[in-house]
Amino acid sequence: MRAVFFFFLLSYCLSAFPSNKGDDLADFGAQSFKYQDKHYLALTLKNHEGWHTYWKNPGDAGLPFQAEFLLDGQALELEELEWPVPHKYMAEGDVLSYGYEGVHTFFYKLPPLKKGLLEIKGNWLICKEVCIPGGRTLKGELSSGEYKNLLGNEIELSQKELTQNFESLPQRVSAPINLSFRLLKEPGQDSFILLYELKGDYKNINSSMNFLTPYPVTPLGFKREKLFQHHSGSLIGYHTVDWDGDFQEPAIALPANGKFTTPIKVKFLLNFPEQENINYFDVTFNSFEEKQLHSFLPEASSLKEIKHNSAHSKEEHPSDQTIWSFLFFAFLGGLILNLMPCVLPVISLKLFGLIVHSDLKKKDLIKHNLVFTLGVVSTLWAFACVILAIKATGQEIGWGFQLQSPLFVMCMLLFLFILSLNLFGLFEFVTPGGRTLGNAQMKKGLVGDFFSGVLATVLSTPCSAPFLGTALTFAFTTTSFNIFLVFTMIGLGLSFPFILTAFFPQLISFLPKPGAWMEKMKNFLGLTLLITCAWLYDVLMNLSHGQVFNMPMNVLLILTFFAFFFYQKMGKTKIAKLFFIALPLLSFSYVVANHNILLRPSNESNVTSSQNSQWQAWSQEKMNAVKDRPVFIDFTASWCLTCKVNKKLVLDTSSFYQFAKENDITLMKADWTKRDDKITKFLKSYGAVGVPAYFIQTKSGEVKYLGETISLSKIEEAL
Repeated sequence: MRAVFFFFLLSYCLSAFPSNKGDDLADFGAQSFKYQDKHYLALTLKNHEGWHTYWKNPGDAGLPFQAEFLLDGQALELEELEWPVPHKYMAEGDVLSYGYEGVHTFFYKLPPLKKGLLEIKGNWLICKEVCIPGGRTLKGELSSGEYKNLLGNEIELSQKELTQNFESLPQRVSAPINLSFRLLKEPGQDSFILLYELKGDYKNINSSMNFLTPYPVTPLGFKREKLFQHHSGSLIGYHTVDWDGDFQEPAIALPANGKFTTPIKVKFLLNFPEQENINYFDVTFNSFEEKQLHSFLPEASSLKEIKHNSAHSKEEHPSDQTIWSFLFFAFLGGLILNLMPCVLPVISLKLFGLIVHSDLKKKDLIKHNLVFTLGVVSTLWAFACVILAIKATGQEIGWGFQLQSPLFVMCMLLFLFILSLNLFGLFEFVTPGGRTLGNAQMKKGLVGDFFSGVLATVLSTPCSAPFLGTALTFAFTTTSFNIFLVFTMIGLGLSFPFILTAFFPQLISFLPKPGAWMEKMKNFLGLTLLITCAWLYDVLMNLSHGQVFNMPMNVLLILTFFAFFFYQKMGKTKIAKLFFIALPLLSFSYVVANHNILLRPSNESNVTSSQNSQWQAWSQEKMNAVKDRPVFIDFTASWCLTCKVNKKLVLDTSSFYQFAKENDITLMKADWTKRDDKITKFLKSYGAVGVPAYFIQTKSGEVKYLGETISLSKIEEAL
């Protein structure tokens, strides 16, 4: 009966699963435009009502529109004109962003002599109550500076509308002669203050936009504008500016002498008082002054702050109700992770610990399980910090990123191997049940509980579960605070069975009492850890192309086993024991020092060819080259056990290959075992942050994301 109830609950939750993607929330089109005998390509986005996309500087959160061009399959660079003037959005929670609603057009200069098939790939992030990545590919003929659409156009404007949009683009102007700047660095701070003053007597000030809106510029990171009006009528404003040079590659050091090695040119949109048009200008900074802001500001009593009131105040990020729905998905996804094969060995160890602790008082049992929960949540917070740090550098990152590091996988393999030796009785080690099975020591047991939570989290992150993908997509495209909220709920879901049994111990009353049977169970759990080690060994082999699986690596595992065996069974003197303990440490150092591939992922593109000749190695170029037939793409990784299950049940079956043959489907596979920014970027553009992920490209060139689970009926429906 319980199973039936759970089935109906799961079915209900799946029916509430949101189905929109960013592709469906905006119309995208391309067309030729001629102005004063010059030819341009006009790319138009029409966002659905209430949804908005982003300007070059998205503000506190967001991603700008991106366009890529291929001429006969080769990358084509088109000169980009200024973007339309953005609107300012102030979301609930004081979140600022710059972007567009409704119809907006981007213009590019067309080269007169280029001819051929032009493919246009547009990608955007579109937001309302949630932020969803979207994208579309258009195709057309380019000839004599004109573009003729062949495929994919969804919106086309009249020449009159295009002319109006073109003439409303911001124009370059000179910096106003009555506008002065000071770039200040307050002593002891690594950030700047950009102070400016517009002298005069101004009455009509458009507060729906900043007076100065900065374009993105390396290595500066602009924050909010503070704007004041002096009693004389002059405007005084400043931006807080972060120094982002430390995150560049190579890093750009903050000059100690106050002079920049290379002058920094900053471009601004200028919302000049008493003028309707917004134009742009740039100013160059050669140095900064190490002085405090207040020494340049007039008395506060002579200043009146101008509040920026956006005429387009929308909720950029989810409302409380929507956030709660994503947090629910995160919790449910974390709960289902307990059933995933990659985390089952550690969950089994924790369950074993519950049996050991069954005779403890309720308050002590609560303490053990809450410490386990703390280990889970703390590890997910650490992952969130790493994700934010990597995103701050401009790099792409996805779920399960730690298993793309060969060195990390090697350390995990050795740790689990040593833990399995403990369960086989070669040495005593702090486990979730305490130092020894029959004597749960509270202090050491708590340490074991915490690290059990850490280990369960590390092993669970390569797994993908129902509901988890939606929560993770939201987390990876939202604010830093929301990332921590989502990851916290995943951790609480993963820990929930143990939180529940802590407060209601009678739920595990069906488990047998501690006894001699536990010694045999301990050996069985050791076997499950060895199986996990075999999985990690396979992951490591794929990460390093087998280079590490030579004699040194095998010797390392053998010496690790023998060191503990000698220490427990044979060693008589401390010197002899220390000698054999040192051997695997020296072997580990040798492997790391002589196999640089362990220190970082390979730079090679992570594409793979299946042993079955029907599969091709994936690339974006190959997808684009396939015409007049559908394409199925499998994004997978050797550390993804869910991928292996899907492969066994669906993708490696005769019925799947027969279906592909009957429908003339090209099969492609992309291996994300090692970090690959091309794969990460492609997944992210369709709202996926991990594997497995499956896609269909139809005959018309439309790409459809099928999700994390796969079936022949789902593929047939997509076609």
